[in-house]
Amino acid sequence: MELFQVLLLLILGLIGWFALTRIPLLRKMAPGPLGLPIVGSLFHLLNNDAIEEFQKYKKKYGKVFSVSAGNFYITVVTDYRLIIDNLKKDEFQGRPDFELWESRNGGNRNRGVLFCEGPVWHEQRRFVLRGLRDFGFGKESMEGMLIHELQDLQNTLRKDVGKPVNLSGVFNASVLNSLWYIVTGNRFELTDPTLKTLITLLIDNIRSSLITTPALFFFWPVKYGLIGRGTFQNSLKFRENIKKMLHNVIDEHLETYKEGEIRDFVDAYIQQIKASSDGSSFYSEEGKKNLYSVLLDLFVAGAETTSTTLQWCMLYLSRNPRVQKKVQEEIDNVIGKSRPPNRGDKPRLIYLEAVLNEVHRMCSLVPFSVYHKATKDSGKPYYLIHIQDGF
Repeated sequence: MELFQVLLLLILGLIGWFALTRIPLLRKMAPGPLGLPIVGSLFHLLNNDAIEEFQKYKKKYGKVFSVSAGNFYITVVTDYRLIIDNLKKDEFQGRPDFELWESRNGGNRNRGVLFCEGPVWHEQRRFVLRGLRDFGFGKESMEGMLIHELQDLQNTLRKDVGKPVNLSGVFNASVLNSLWYIVTGNRFELTDPTLKTLITLLIDNIRSSLITTPALFFFWPVKYGLIGRGTFQNSLKFRENIKKMLHNVIDEHLETYKEGEIRDFVDAYIQQIKASSDGSSFYSEEGKKNLYSVLLDLFVAGAETTSTTLQWCMLYLSRNPRVQKKVQEEIDNVIGKSRPPNRGDKPRLIYLEAVLNEVHRMCSLVPFSVYHKATKDSGKPYYLIHIQDGF
């Protein structure tokens, strides 16, 4: 009887705590499913396709709705204009305090570009954008390198003409090689086992990705294998393997660095570390840890999205031979067959650009963005997930 009374008191205490602390907040939230005490809608989203569930919520509650997961209250925005408006506001540039993000960045979430906020985010983001531009990203100076990668890709594909081929690793190799060259000043042969290992690590990490899963809001069941058995362990395996590879690159650059001879992005970052003072996110050992996180962010976010877009493009073209034929005719008419394409051809490749825009419209590369958090009371709910309009 005493045990029953204790349990009853505990239950009543939890109900009282929930009523006092949560109900006033829920009244300020956008409409949405109530969910269970403590865990909210977490298990429902984990056991079902979250994208499909959000589509149902959108039809029921509107373009802006809220869900609870663990100790977090989340506002989901599904309208394109609202998403853009929110992303432009400084108060929504924060990041939630997720344990996985913290451990990924060496015990401090506020490193790199993807998962940090505040002055560190502004400082690192500004440098990364400038550094990539300085080494040719998006400029004509990249053309020679890209054409070389394209020729290697063509030679690889010619070996399998008339045969079924898995394009996943093939596209990953070319895209990753381009990014690797800008960042480290080196490139791999497409048959290099190191490149194949790096591709395998990236693909496996994306497939078991914990970057945007709802489990981040109530992480310990995933961490201890109660949900998604093996997911956390696979993430740790990827982290350790990629950590060794990236630290080898950093150590090699630190050993061979020469003042005034900047060879690539990593050298430029090391120069910034040496020129920084205490209080900067580039300073001393913290700068080196930020360099590792930045490299990890670039490769995870950049390589997979581009190669996946190319795979979708090939799929749609193979299923629409009429479109494929018109693309080829335009390329032959504008460029011909005696030279490779260049940036100057783009304004005249009107149909090709329309096809690429349609591929982006139809395929779903990243339905969720990285989670955002309000950094101050803006009169709006605290946590934001952004998903594209129409999902």
